[in-house]
Amino acid sequence: MNNKGITKELFATKDNEGNLTNEVVCDICNNRFRWIDGVNSQAIVKSISIISYYNKDEKQFNLNVIAKCPHCNFRTEYNQYYKDKK
Repeated sequence: MNNKGITKELFATKDNEGNLTNEVVCDICNNRFRWIDGVNSQAIVKSISIISYYNKDEKQFNLNVIAKCPHCNFRTEYNQYYKDKK
């Protein structure tokens, strides 16, 4: 995994259907691609853990995402984050 620190780019969002999604850079070919959890098996969220509570209405999750690059077909694990608000 190449991700070093928590930056804005590492935060996943939910799309219109409620699927987690984000854009990452492939470690092999350096092309950017968007992963969407559970859609066309290009990416899956392997595990989710709560890493912090900002307050009673907001939690931050660590996501271990396995995504396959559509450009070079390399499959690797990415550390992503998701902030949930009630």
